[in-house]
Amino acid sequence: MDLPDDRRWIQAPGGDRAGHDPLELAATASIDGLRLFLGRADRDDAWIVEGTVALASRLAARGRDVAPVIVPGGH
Repeated sequence: MDLPDDRRWIQAPGGDRAGHDPLELAATASIDGLRLFLGRADRDDAWIVEGTVALASRLAARGRDVAPVIVPGGH
């Protein structure tokens, strides 16, 4: 995801994107036995919506049944 400049810390604290980026980890980390929750608001910024959809898709590709919960409001 292309994040706004003020949110880049989410993906790569210290420059280690593969070890911290949720989208990267969704494809590579051990997720067996984890309980996962994805949520977002119905008026969230587009990058949050896109990221949530992408994360759910990557987890589903690994056999996890993930359906993001959408709540009223913004982030």
